[in-house]
Amino acid sequence: MLVSGDHVNSESCHTFGVFRARLVLLAALLVAAVLVAPAAPAAELLSLETPRAAKHAEAGDTLGAVHPDVEITARVVGGRPGGFWTSSFDGQVEPTLVAGTKDELRSLIESGVVGGLELVVDMWEAGVVSEGVIGSEIELWHGAGWTGRGVKIAVFDSSFTGYGDLLGSELPPVVTTASFHFEGLERGDNQHGLAVAEIIHDVAPGAELVLVNADVNSLDDAIDFFIAEEVDIVNLSGGWSVGPYDGSAIQDVEINRAIDAGIVWVNAAGNEADQHFATSYQDGDADGWAELSGTVEINDFFVQAGESFEIVLSWTEPTKDLDLCLWDLGLAGGGVEQLDCSEALQSAPWHQPLEVINWLNTEPTTHRFGFSIGGIPGAPATGTHYDVFANVVSDLGLQTPESSLLVPNASERVISVGAVPYNNPTTIAFYSSRGPTADGRVKPDLVASDGVSTSTFSGGFSGTSAASPFVAGVAALYLGMNPGSTPIDLRRELGLLADGVGKNNTYGWGYARLDDPGGERVAFQDPATGVWTVHLPDGTDDSFYYGDPGDVPMMCDWNGDGVDTPGLYRRSNGWMYLRYSNNFGVADIEFFYGIPADYPICGDWNGDGKDTVGIFRPGMARFYLNNSNTVGPADADFYFGTFGDIPCAGDWDGDGIDTVGMYRPSNGFVYITNENTTKVADFESFYGIPDDRFVVGDWDGDGDDTFGSFRPSDATFYLSNEIGQLVANQVVQFGSSASMPVSGTFQ
Repeated sequence: MLVSGDHVNSESCHTFGVFRARLVLLAALLVAAVLVAPAAPAAELLSLETPRAAKHAEAGDTLGAVHPDVEITARVVGGRPGGFWTSSFDGQVEPTLVAGTKDELRSLIESGVVGGLELVVDMWEAGVVSEGVIGSEIELWHGAGWTGRGVKIAVFDSSFTGYGDLLGSELPPVVTTASFHFEGLERGDNQHGLAVAEIIHDVAPGAELVLVNADVNSLDDAIDFFIAEEVDIVNLSGGWSVGPYDGSAIQDVEINRAIDAGIVWVNAAGNEADQHFATSYQDGDADGWAELSGTVEINDFFVQAGESFEIVLSWTEPTKDLDLCLWDLGLAGGGVEQLDCSEALQSAPWHQPLEVINWLNTEPTTHRFGFSIGGIPGAPATGTHYDVFANVVSDLGLQTPESSLLVPNASERVISVGAVPYNNPTTIAFYSSRGPTADGRVKPDLVASDGVSTSTFSGGFSGTSAASPFVAGVAALYLGMNPGSTPIDLRRELGLLADGVGKNNTYGWGYARLDDPGGERVAFQDPATGVWTVHLPDGTDDSFYYGDPGDVPMMCDWNGDGVDTPGLYRRSNGWMYLRYSNNFGVADIEFFYGIPADYPICGDWNGDGKDTVGIFRPGMARFYLNNSNTVGPADADFYFGTFGDIPCAGDWDGDGIDTVGMYRPSNGFVYITNENTTKVADFESFYGIPDDRFVVGDWDGDGDDTFGSFRPSDATFYLSNEIGQLVANQVVQFGSSASMPVSGTFQ
């Protein structure tokens, strides 16, 4: 028997505390790796001919119906600590959780060691680049350098066993970890959280990951940790089966505290559409057994050999007394046999409206069971609405897919995610939980792919557990581009970008998608060969030969068609060679401009929508700009910069006119001006490191140009979306150490 008291987990150095309200954690690890579509319900009607016997409730015992060989976890709710608990801190240790068989736990009550025990509904588990990434617009975002860089995502899950083996491959090289679970971060062979983290890393490979688990008493500690660590997004591929289901459960309150702190909360909707039954209590024949549908009083289901399963009955009125009974429907001679009942007393406002069955199929083959709802014949709970959630069962005879969402999916600001197969995204997965919420609101919010491959679950990771981290990754990409977005903003924008029409209780707003991120892309020219390579919006690369080795490259929109194409300046003779398309060929325009040793630049100097050339003469630190791509005197000439500077140009203030700037390799500073005239810089900022090659572009498509650098040492572009920002928003590994960087819109 395992006992947990107040203690410090050595892995996280966080102290466990008693949760301030009763939490019954389904903590469903919403894996559907072995889910099979249900067969049609049997036509047989199951009713009970014998009236229900009087219920038998033990004082202080709310452990429910438990198979003798099944271990459960319970919370101490009264009595004195003693016997097997060790002292710590001030010598006063109040145990919070105990685990063992039902007989072991009941002996604690009978011996007076504890005054009462309350069952905890534990985590439910059903059971390499993800297919949800391949072929989607996510590749466009990665190609543009949007990877979730600068975004911190917490993977809030049950266990991360073996996570160290995946660092630097399927996970980032470094992750932050914290455990608020009395069993630690790595619990047995449970790798559910590991598979979830893999999907997030596939979608947002630049995001920082934080791996966190908690036991049922420590949700508030985990929330405190997320807030203190300034986490941006939390993904929870789990939930709670005990309501209320209107967004007011204690878990909703705690999670809303995180959202109030600016954290985006993404949650798996649940895998309960085919394992949920709900109706209102009716006992027309007054035999103590509720009619579930017509005259049916037993809801049948099947369990595979050796599987343990759990049935949870929940309602909202603690003064209404309901019970949950388990039946054996697979007797060799036919008929039915009552196996056990969960029949805690509910008669006062402080009683918990909850009954639970924890059982085990000890038969060598799949076996048929059933559950019934009992009441008090003399005081029937007529009209009381109740929900039953089943776990690890199949072919539930009576199903209620509607309102099968797990807590906290009814919380308005939580992004609730259902599942569709990755290879059939227009069809909802049969198990994906659906709305509405108990108070009639439309949920879930989005759907995403499941059935994807991870290194952890190579055979396919199915269930809303796999769909939710996809959306968390998508949210990270969006938040990387729009760092000021609030949780409400992001939920609304993802809804607008989804592919649905309106919102419904099956698909929400539709499949989670992102538009093309827009903005200019990077490209490079190899000066040794004259080969250009452009990074296209679809994530592919296109290469072509243009010019001679040693030519100085430019990329601009020479004819005003919205596409940037190559230009060359041949410093040996002072000629410009401009081409109107991104492919092999000869120049469409060629003319003499400048003198040998000048540096070329290009931009829209007069706001007419066409780019034209200019040169910087380093010996004089003087610019000569032309408003037409023809030979002739400069339309503007002025002094700016100093000898040794490298010229650049961009629309720094978004007014539609390009002005010049200088990158000074000697100190790594950039100096820019908003007017093409002799003057001091309007702005100066450090950017990059020595030996970087400076490049300019409108990386986020907001209409103003910002800084970027190409680092030859790692052949990587580092692009910033704000002038003066020292940390790159986008990182694109592209090119070689010899590459000369350029940028533009190529399609």
